[in-house]
Amino acid sequence: MYHLYMKEAIERIRFLNTLPFTEARYLEENCREHPVTTTICGDEVAIQIFNEEKDSRPVVILIKDEHVAGAYRQHFFTIWKLAKKP
Repeated sequence: MYHLYMKEAIERIRFLNTLPFTEARYLEENCREHPVTTTICGDEVAIQIFNEEKDSRPVVILIKDEHVAGAYRQHFFTIWKLAKKP
């Protein structure tokens, strides 16, 4: 698993990097916190949008398409190359 975080999550990044089959990095420049995460697995992309209001449910968009997953994966690894190791 590959994880990207903001630099403020450095302790979590260090922990994740102790786990097998896991690597985490951080982005330093022009990165701000936002309530959206993206998970790519095989031919599926799950976009999770978290609402900051108390007791609200997240919205999840699941896309099952090999071309969409491939495009998201390519985008991820472009950003991954810019990310830093702790």
